[in-house]
Amino acid sequence: MSDSKRASVDDHIKAKQLKGAGVVIAGAIVTLLVLLSFFYWLVFVKGYAVQIAPQEARQQASVRVLNGAGVVSEHSLYSLFGGELTVEISAPTYISETLTINADSPSTLSVTLQPQPALIHARLADDVEASWFIDEQRIAVGNHLQHELAAGDYVLRVDSPFHQSWQQSLSLARGEEVELTPALTLIEGQLSVSSQVTDASVRIDGGEPQPLPLSINLAGGRHQLQVTAAGYQTIDDSIEISNNQPSVSRAYRLQPLQSQLQISATPADGVLTIDGRSQQLGNLSIAANRAHQVRYQRDGYASQEQSLTPRVGEQQKLHFELVATYGDVRVQSNLPGQLQVNGQVQGETPQQLRLQTVEQRLTLTKPGYRTVTRQIQPRQDRVTQVQMELLTEFDARRAEGRPLFVSTLGIEMARFQPSAYVMGSPANERDRKRDEYQLRVDFSRPIWVSRHEITEAQYHAFTQQGGTSSLPVSQVSWLEAVQYCNWLSEQEGLPLFYRIQGQQVVGVNAEARGYRLLTEAEWEWLAKQAGRSAATTFIWGNGERIPNHSGNFADQSLQGKQTFFLKDYNDGFTGKAPVGSFKADRVGLFDLAGNVSEWVHDRYTTNPPDTSVTHTDYLGPTVGQQHVVKGANYESGRLQELRNAAKIVGDGAAATIGFRIARYD
Repeated sequence: MSDSKRASVDDHIKAKQLKGAGVVIAGAIVTLLVLLSFFYWLVFVKGYAVQIAPQEARQQASVRVLNGAGVVSEHSLYSLFGGELTVEISAPTYISETLTINADSPSTLSVTLQPQPALIHARLADDVEASWFIDEQRIAVGNHLQHELAAGDYVLRVDSPFHQSWQQSLSLARGEEVELTPALTLIEGQLSVSSQVTDASVRIDGGEPQPLPLSINLAGGRHQLQVTAAGYQTIDDSIEISNNQPSVSRAYRLQPLQSQLQISATPADGVLTIDGRSQQLGNLSIAANRAHQVRYQRDGYASQEQSLTPRVGEQQKLHFELVATYGDVRVQSNLPGQLQVNGQVQGETPQQLRLQTVEQRLTLTKPGYRTVTRQIQPRQDRVTQVQMELLTEFDARRAEGRPLFVSTLGIEMARFQPSAYVMGSPANERDRKRDEYQLRVDFSRPIWVSRHEITEAQYHAFTQQGGTSSLPVSQVSWLEAVQYCNWLSEQEGLPLFYRIQGQQVVGVNAEARGYRLLTEAEWEWLAKQAGRSAATTFIWGNGERIPNHSGNFADQSLQGKQTFFLKDYNDGFTGKAPVGSFKADRVGLFDLAGNVSEWVHDRYTTNPPDTSVTHTDYLGPTVGQQHVVKGANYESGRLQELRNAAKIVGDGAAATIGFRIARYD
């Protein structure tokens, strides 16, 4: 073999060897790539199974990657680089769902697609007002409807105030769009029109005039009416024929054409009437071409009247000048008093006056009497007689039937007419004291006396202090007792009996009917003479044995507690008892014999009185710094202290001293 051939064969063999080596290398590379890809798939690629419901949607569903690196295979999803994916799951006639998937998402993803709703489009004419209902539930108001519904069967109804109701059954599929044009039919109603004018007519919606009265069928809706008549003002009106009111009736009262009238008057506060109807002064419109009566009047003036018949469009002016009228008034009263008319002093009654015939206010005053006011209106044609009655405030209240103030406090008053007797004690009366002078006294006036001693509650109404019980009030000075009396008088409008300046009584008004303390003469008369044929030593009589329950004294329960007590007597109380705890005496008074001793009006003095005369309405001595206290009390333990003539010298407030009240009738 030649060298050249041998070289050629060697080259061919080498080429074959190189080619085989290349194939091996290529196969190795491919195998390596496959191994690397498999390793990547196992390590870096994550798969997800997408489960789609409902079944009908799953059969037509698709999955699409919206964002991120991922691969979809039917309902499987693979994330290539482990990042976040956004995918969309959709199916025909269903609402698409969007999912966001990340490393924390589960390998099985469940998605439920919701059916697409059906859509209804409906429209009416622009001028139609309607309410739209689905299965009797209102869903819209207006002339058009756009509404979504789930697939299913429904009834659509349209109601309009002026149309007949319209309805249609609907069977809607998922995602279906339905276009509707409901054809509404106007309702037919009735219109009735009348007027008080016989030749009046009406135009309906601008049509030809039709004579009244009119009754006509009319389509539903709003209609314009115009009512006219010769010589009268036109009336324009609007009515509705609707389902709620298919029949409409109108009765028009046409007003005549007007003329202008300007009216003024002096004085300007009177009453103006035109044809009997009240009007205001100033510019007025009245019916033209008719006769009118214009009248102007005012109390205290002669009225004026005019007749006129104005023409259409005419303007007239009227002025009334009224003249004052007067009447005679005669005023008399039971007592002379100062008379005022409308606040102007006229002098003392009786009075003869000439006053304008308007309402007049008469006022009659007199010190110590309630002011009397009367409203009168004098008459021009006769004398007006006025009788005015002056009463004290107390008498005025009684005349009005109002209860006495003392009654509101629970104070009961009893009326007595004391008679002449001899106060004090005779020289032979046992345990008699030297200051019990016998004195002839008499009485000119009846008196009222409280049946009980004043209680803590009744005194509290005055001071707003102390107790509010039914026990008799004590620890009250003589001055405080008379201040209470004056306070009661003020509440009832009675003249004050005591004249007090500061904290001192400087005098009394002996004629006053105001409240006061009993005088010693009155107290003794009540205790020894009232209701008796002869004077007695004690409240119960002349016997020294005390009847059971005669009063609240120092009974045997106080033995060992004080020096003197009444043996064999027990009244059930060791201190003060509620007023009225013991029976009333023979004239109806309580506790005159005991409980607490009582302040009386009289001053105390050792100077003997004038015994040569009879003292009428005796108020006691005019001098003396102390005051007399009458009656026994719950600490009185000796019989001599229970005598009617016995007296205590009061220096000031004490636990055993109270009071009762009195006044002249």
